[in-house]
Amino acid sequence: MKSGDLIYADSVKEGADKVEYSIGDDTYAIPKSRVQNIEAGTRPQADPAQRQTDTYTPDTRLVGEGQLLEKIVRGGAVDRVALEAIASQHNAAQTAAAFYIAGKVDYQAGKYSESRRDFERALGNDPENPAILNYYAALLVRTGNARNAIPYAERAVRLAPDSANWA
Repeated sequence: MKSGDLIYADSVKEGADKVEYSIGDDTYAIPKSRVQNIEAGTRPQADPAQRQTDTYTPDTRLVGEGQLLEKIVRGGAVDRVALEAIASQHNAAQTAAAFYIAGKVDYQAGKYSESRRDFERALGNDPENPAILNYYAALLVRTGNARNAIPYAERAVRLAPDSANWA
């Protein structure tokens, strides 16, 4: 990327004005004007500390998470109708918690674009929640956007400096 960021993708398709790439089951597109170059090959082997970051999954839970989990997860997948029903009640804390849970379920299933959308909806309802910020930062790192993750991770640490996730 012209910004200095790197994206490691499973496949890349270059169009006239955009570059499409896939990571797992998810496909993304970015303007070609933001891409410096595309190189074929395999992802370089990372040192053990980097591999730990790549596989990091935060261990954070919200109060009442279990009750909401039962409402919005069916057969291991997010029930989008149930999720939107919770959002329609206009309770920001409950909506944030529900989308946070949906984001976690999708994150753990490798559905990163869905997870990102869910975490962003959660943050829209509770932008100062360290659990949501932490998971969103982890998602950004996992999807090759570590530089964008920094402000979210820093804010999570400021809001919950004693969290076990920073140890």
